[in-house]
Amino acid sequence: MVVGQKPSERIWISSDVEAENLKNLMRAEFHAHLSGCISRRMLKILGSRRRAPEFIVDNESALSTPSRSPRNLEEAFRLFPLIQAMVVRPEDVHEVTVDVIREFSEDNVVYLELRSTPRQTDCMSKGEYVRALISGVIHAKQLYPHICVRILLGIDRRQAVEQAEETVNLAMKYRKLQFQRLRGSLLCAVTPNGSSVFAGPKDGKAESDAVIIGVEISGDPRYDARKFLPLLEKARGRLPVISFHLAEIKENLDDVHDCLQFGPTRLGHATFLHEIQDDVLREACLRHVYNNRIPIGVLFVSSF
Repeated sequence: MVVGQKPSERIWISSDVEAENLKNLMRAEFHAHLSGCISRRMLKILGSRRRAPEFIVDNESALSTPSRSPRNLEEAFRLFPLIQAMVVRPEDVHEVTVDVIREFSEDNVVYLELRSTPRQTDCMSKGEYVRALISGVIHAKQLYPHICVRILLGIDRRQAVEQAEETVNLAMKYRKLQFQRLRGSLLCAVTPNGSSVFAGPKDGKAESDAVIIGVEISGDPRYDARKFLPLLEKARGRLPVISFHLAEIKENLDDVHDCLQFGPTRLGHATFLHEIQDDVLREACLRHVYNNRIPIGVLFVSSF
């Protein structure tokens, strides 16, 4: 078994015992997207609840062999419209959040950051979507206590500034208001079906224990992210994490310098920082990342 991309980076695992030892290492996952982590098994469960028989028939091929991973990225991305078609109610969001956390917990992940862009459907508002995310995390904490989960709300580069502002406001609102003090010494959240899920003893640290920790600019890298900078400047200091996917493709590097000057908490991808054509600008960007010790989440493979 080989782990790594380049020959110089490969770790050779010569036995099943060594592979098991590697699997048993405690890990932190900083770049997981909720929609990209929903298993086909869970999709099949959600699909079986749909009332319309034609929905199941139309998507039978995508839902078949739920344990098999997609063969390529094209096949993987065909699942996303299906996911959006089935995750339409707060109950769905809550359930898939708990299930995704379960899988990471079973993989010995002890710190998990989930990204998810709030969606509005006929059955829920964006606020209800966020509340369902939070209730899912708190519920999962009772089932899998060794894993710590935090959420970044996603802002798609394709969105208008007004839509991004709504997401930022949701992040700030629910960071403060996600816990309700009930039953004396306990903190709890209300699940989509109205039941209470308890988060543990009240210790006066609800703010530091907040599930929502910030926002992340991601989505189609061909769209310029600079339009969001004035909005994010207003949120600075109120959200601990403001993350950017930058330099994800070499065809669009125009916004990299300005976004770095904003001072993101961390970067995603940053794969082509070294490909900026202007020598002075490239050196300035690389030096800024290095001097400010900005962490980079490098993604070698999809979460699929």
